[in-house]
Amino acid sequence: MITELRLRNWKSFSDATLFIDPITVIIGTNASGKSNIFDALKLLSALASPVDIVDIVKNVRGGAEGIIRRGEQLCNLTITMEGDKSKEQLIFDVALALDEQRNVYIKDESLILNTTKKNLVLFERKELDKMNKSLVSVALYTEGKPRYQNFSAKTSVLSQIEYVNCVRRIKDSVLAVVDNLKKIRMSNPIPERMRDFAPLSKTIAEDASDLAGYLANLDEKSQASTYEAILKYLKPLPDRDIKSIRADKIPMTDKAMLFCTEEWTANHTQEQSALGMSDGTLRFAGIIAMLVTAEDKALILLEELDKGVHPSRAKDLVKMLKEIGKQKQLDIICTTHNATFVDELGPQMIPFISYIKRNDENGCTDIHLLEENEQLARLMASKSVGDMMTNNDL
Repeated sequence: MITELRLRNWKSFSDATLFIDPITVIIGTNASGKSNIFDALKLLSALASPVDIVDIVKNVRGGAEGIIRRGEQLCNLTITMEGDKSKEQLIFDVALALDEQRNVYIKDESLILNTTKKNLVLFERKELDKMNKSLVSVALYTEGKPRYQNFSAKTSVLSQIEYVNCVRRIKDSVLAVVDNLKKIRMSNPIPERMRDFAPLSKTIAEDASDLAGYLANLDEKSQASTYEAILKYLKPLPDRDIKSIRADKIPMTDKAMLFCTEEWTANHTQEQSALGMSDGTLRFAGIIAMLVTAEDKALILLEELDKGVHPSRAKDLVKMLKEIGKQKQLDIICTTHNATFVDELGPQMIPFISYIKRNDENGCTDIHLLEENEQLARLMASKSVGDMMTNNDL
């Protein structure tokens, strides 16, 4: 699983590292750079597939012109993850730059196996082929000795090694990195997009617009267990009980609609389609569905987890994250502006809270571990972490 993300000259970051734990909470003011972290992880996830880097960057906020910090020539994204053996680490690094036409390209790329004895370079991207600029020379290392082979320059080397001849150590390590990157999932449901009929789907989109189509498309056994899990965590959120939730296929079409049954007075229920369901109910149905259906050991990104939920329900949100995360061995990174939610995490979660802020000298975004704040003990004598966040004391 991924344990660290390092950002160098990526968007608003100069050089910062995010440590990733089973639950990682990121706090910070608006425009401090929280979403830039998620943009980096989504780009890295896309690099695990053989897709042209130009097309990948088109889907990043700000496009090619926005990925490299102003005044710099290239940016680096580095992830560290657990290796197969105890105390082994895999370190994947990619550097992106802009050519003369202002198109993004992959300038450097490498994978290192870090063992207790030494660092072993498994592969590294070299120079473009002088006769064919669409190809790049890559060094594949065996016992420290390189064997050079040409790869497509437009896509990541990482996404191509599966299809070439190389030693087992390189291939197994690459497949482990690819597997971790492909398990990065973003969830930021947008209720307005969830109210319409949704086409049948095999995945849940980032905005959960296809949630009804995904649920309706599940087999009977998976559907029942998913409904049960969603209902378990969704029930405490409204003022009254949600008795059931389901997605029905629309006859003669390949679409579905989301429904729920609500009990607002004793023994009196009413059914609502997605058209009449509250924003909070829809949003959290999408988030819970993403969590409970994610692959084991996935990395889930939750943008503004508490958005649309009353502060009195913060305890239920914390309970949900801990229970589902432990059950499925998920790592969860969430951003929040909700002081109540942060306080409900409890003091035991302080080591897993990072706060980000703009550096007064250069305007770049810095990432700080809350427990390393020199003023933390003094501040906690009179304030909760939520109060510190609200008063911008950090």
